[in-house]
Formats: sequence, C-alpha cells, structure tokens
Amino acid sequence: MKKISWVTLLLLMLFGTFHADAADAPDFSMQGADGKPYALADYQGKDLVLYFWATWCPACVRDAENFKKVYETYRERGIEFLSVSLDRDLSKLNKFLAERDIRYPVLFGGKAWDLPMAADYGIDSTPSYVIISKEGEIIRKGAFSGPLEQDLKKMTEGGRDSLQRAPDFSGTDIRGVRHALKDYQGKSLLLYFWATWCPACRRETASIQNLFPRLQQKKIELVTVSLDQDRDSLENYVRESEITFPVLFEGKAWDNRIAQDYAVQSTPAFVLISPDGKIIQSGHWSRELEKILKGSIPPSQSAENPV
Repeated sequence: MKKISWVTLLLLMLFGTFHADAADAPDFSMQGADGKPYALADYQGKDLVLYFWATWCPACVRDAENFKKVYETYRERGIEFLSVSLDRDLSKLNKFLAERDIRYPVLFGGKAWDLPMAADYGIDSTPSYVIISKEGEIIRKGAFSGPLEQDLKKMTEGGRDSLQRAPDFSGTDIRGVRHALKDYQGKSLLLYFWATWCPACRRETASIQNLFPRLQQKKIELVTVSLDQDRDSLENYVRESEITFPVLFEGKAWDNRIAQDYAVQSTPAFVLISPDGKIIQSGHWSRELEKILKGSIPPSQSAENPV
C-alpha cells in the first residue's frame, strides 16, 4: 500500500484536493514478540486496530486490562487487532504478557521511539490507536482503550460514517458567547480540552495562544473546553495569561458533556473536525499542531504522556 504521512492526509483534507487513495495506511512488516511475522497485507479486506504502547509507560500499564477486554469483545465481531510495543527489552515485554495473560499479537522492534512504524503512523504519545478500514484507509486515530471502545461500538453499529461524524455540541464560553457545532458548518474546527489544574495544560497555554492567530490564518477555528470546576480561578488564569481564544465552561470537570461525547480521557487533548463535520485527527500536544501547520511529522523522541 502507498505510504503517506498522516499530516499530508490532514492538509489535503483541510486545504487541498483530497484524492481517494490519500488515506492509505502506511505499509509495514514486523516480527511479533511470539517470533511470527506480521504485515499489513495479511489484513487486506479486514478492519484492523493498531494499538501502540510500552511496558515502561504507566498510562499503558493502567490501560492494559481494559484494552484486553476491548480486544476480546470486538475480536468476536470481526475486528482484527495488532498491538505495537515500543519496548526495547523483549524478555521484560514477554514477562509482562505472560503475567497479564495477553493473547493478542504484539509487534516488537526493540527500538522504542526510533521504531519506523511509530514514525510512519505519526505516533507522538502512548497509548495510541489507529483504526484502519478493510479498504486499507486510516479512518480514526486516538488515545486509550476507552475512546477506542466507543469508536468500535459506533463503527460496528452504525458503520464508518457514524464513526467519523463529530458529535454535536453546544456551550457558553466565559465571556457569555454561545458556541455550537452547527455554527462552524463549512469550516475546519479545532476543539481543545484542558484545565488549569492540569500541569501539562498550563505548560501548553502559551503555545496554544501563540498558535491561535496561525490557526485563524489557515482558516481553522479554535474553541477550547475547560474541565475546571472553579469559574473564578479559571477567569483569573485566563486574564493573567492573556488568553484570547474562546473557553467553554460547565464547571463539571470530567463530567463535562462535550468531553464525554468526544471520549476525552486525558488532558490536554484536541480533536480536529473537517468542514463537513467529520473527525479527521486527534492528539494532545501543541507540537503536534505545530507540525500540522508546518506540514511534516518527524519521529518523536518524547515519551511524555498527558494527565
């Protein structure tokens, strides 16, 4: 299958002509921890989930048991699964697999973040997943098994269009302005989820503010969703940080309706929505958005994970 970077696909969808073959998943061929060979060609005509993780990643370890349940549930419904380990130590990996009674295939290259497959798929943090359709097209990227489970439920019950359709939302920002998905029909929209209690979000604030004018230049609208509970503290932070982008507020933390509808389980997080209302990218960091604007994704060297 034709190799193409995820950002190239994204830019084509946002700013240029989108060709039918532009979403082809990058080809791969790797050995598994079990010593068997695995290749993308083996899954032609089947829906496939790639799940990137590592035993040294605390979030991955916490996510392991639920991912195992997702695998067992949807494997029976015809979805194929391949997990991709970013470990370097095969013996440590095999010990973990044995202790957890993990039976799904685990690809192993022993190169951590230098693994070419991770770079080819634009993986910037772990755990991350990629859903590839039976036609060999990338139709969804995300993080953690919870959102993956919701995605697979949508896909198996409502088809591919249901999976890609952005959930409707509406909310009021701290300046009293109402925002809804329908307001951005025909426009590219970036939804950014954050909170002042999240250390990683606070580190990212200045970067997101700096990106705001550049996103506008690219005709990408930005709406952020705060998972704070204290409105006064949020407003003080917004004022002191000289934030000018919209900040929607409900005061419900993780019970925020929009965060739940978009299956957000960690912050910071973003979702990029196309002008026709489809989710075409998700991620966590401002550096990912920088690379989108620059049009290239170099291999990540960071093992940083969101909160």
